[in-house]
Amino acid sequence: NFNQIVRLADEEFYASIVQKEDSELLNIPEGSPVLHLVRSTYNLENEVIEFTLSVARADKFHYKIRHLRSTN
Repeated sequence: NFNQIVRLADEEFYASIVQKEDSELLNIPEGSPVLHLVRSTYNLENEVIEFTLSVARADKFHYKIRHLRSTN
């Protein structure tokens, strides 16, 4: 527990072409289509407490999200 309270998270998706290093990690040919996910999560002081950059294979991508606000 880092004693942080999440205020908001911004997410952005975009399509791109895979670069060599990511193509090797994803086991797909260089130049294949991929999806990028960029997420920044902020605390109550509007400080970034999490930053994520993900690269996903376009042929295997599935995204499911649930937003739940605590009643506490």
